[in-house]
Amino acid sequence: MYNQLVANAVMLQTVADQTRVLQELHQEDYATHVDDRSWALT
Repeated sequence: MYNQLVANAVMLQTVADQTRVLQELHQEDYATHVDDRSWALT
């Protein structure tokens, strides 16, 4: 059970980090494809 909790926390943090980076790139007018950000947290 503990291992699953840790794995879920790591996955959530990865998604949050990638979402932040994609938002920063979008704010800087860096071209990103819709598929690159379709899964991202909004």
